[in-house]
Amino acid sequence: MVCGSQLKGGPTVFADGPGRDRTCDLGIKSPLLYQLSYRPRALGKGTPGFMLRVDLRIEISRPPEDVFAWLTDVEQLTRWQKSLLAAHAEGPFQKGTRIVEKRSLFGREAETELEVTALEPARRLTLKTVRGPVELEVDHQLESNGTGTTLQVTAAGRAKGALRFMGPAVAAGARQELKRDFERLKALLEE
Repeated sequence: MVCGSQLKGGPTVFADGPGRDRTCDLGIKSPLLYQLSYRPRALGKGTPGFMLRVDLRIEISRPPEDVFAWLTDVEQLTRWQKSLLAAHAEGPFQKGTRIVEKRSLFGREAETELEVTALEPARRLTLKTVRGPVELEVDHQLESNGTGTTLQVTAAGRAKGALRFMGPAVAAGARQELKRDFERLKALLEE
């Protein structure tokens, strides 16, 4: 096995692609072990523990102002987000506002704090976790389509702590739940 450079006082390391660090000490010999040793670097594509990216496009028969009002009304969130047990915002809803949520995750309660990182009324809302068991960024873009609103939701993130070992289960569950949550939001808005 050919190894790369010897780090002073450390293991021999070589890299043959962006974001890939492996050590010869691991004795990686098979393609499967090579894939398992892959360690991406930044949130999104190529992130350590990256396991979730969801893109949803929802057509809602209500104007963007109404859809945006529901997205930003913290009191209404528990009506359409199944795992959400409670939520409250610290101060008026604007860029920089912090939202503290309590969710049920895999039978346990977890608290997450989110920050509003982008806010354009009736056009865009972006939330990013500040603390909690999942590192997540969710971007909501709203566009008038003549008969209502096209809502484009993009979520990207990864689990932290013990949840990261449940990678595929967490990702699959999050995808399904996000889709169902926004279907519930659509149904409530179109009642």
